[in-house]
Amino acid sequence: MLTVAVTDFLAGLRLTGSQRVLGALALALAESMDAAPPYAKGRIAHELREILVELSKAELAPGNLDLLQGIDL
Repeated sequence: MLTVAVTDFLAGLRLTGSQRVLGALALALAESMDAAPPYAKGRIAHELREILVELSKAELAPGNLDLLQGIDL
């Protein structure tokens, strides 16, 4: 379930350079968390959250803001 959410988040972004690596890592962590035993999920969630916070900055990059032009919010 988490993998689907992370995939949707990443699909809406134009990632460049190291952001692509972070995106791949976020997806791998989400897949790992979906399959992990309960005692391991906390550590994986912490790492995933840090990466997603970094990637959320990409939403404000000019290339991603251009995606919103023409959309009425």
